Amino acid sequence: MDFRYTPEQADLQARAADYARLLMRYEDRSEEAGGPLPADTVRELTRAAMDAGVYAINMPAEWGGAGLSLLDQVIVEEEFGKVTNCLWDIPWRPANVLAHGTEAQREKYLLPVIRGERFDAFAVTEPGAGSDPGSGTSTATRTDGGWLLNGEKWFVTCGDIADFLLVQADAGPERAATLFFVDKEAAGVEMTRVPPPSPTSS
Repeated sequence: MDFRYTPEQADLQARAADYARLLMRYEDRSEEAGGPLPADTVRELTRAAMDAGVYAINMPAEWGGAGLSLLDQVIVEEEFGKVTNCLWDIPWRPANVLAHGTEAQREKYLLPVIRGERFDAFAVTEPGAGSDPGSGTSTATRTDGGWLLNGEKWFVTCGDIADFLLVQADAGPERAATLFFVDKEAAGVEMTRVPPPSPTSS
């Protein structure tokens, strides 16, 4: 069997490698900042990822994603894995579950992420439960205005820069494991122990 990359895959690898080298130029700056890079720098690097076709690699092309197969995603991720200081997360991959929402949810939440306008974070891990959703204690109770969530999440990757969270909680009396869209600015949401803010750009 021939396990060599196709010409298209070789081109993809080259584009991903070039973009990874671009990110590497910012490793020292990111280390010195002690947190995220300035917002304008992140926007520039986001646009560069889109131009290279390595942004939202897990989302269909018809929605604005790169539309890559699983193998092609591995090719890209192998190159991104050479980058440190979480810079590999600037070329965003929206949470896979967002692709399975309703059309209205897709319009409100997913498509802006694919366009680089908003960012999501997956909130599952809890104190005493780790990342096992079956052991979590967060609950969701239906109210007249919707759902009331109670719980605490730890180690939410990129939660400090996300605009909204996908929060796992046990819903209703049957305690059905459910994901909820939670805007960071919603009443009752409190963020603690976040990385220090990045310096403002000159």
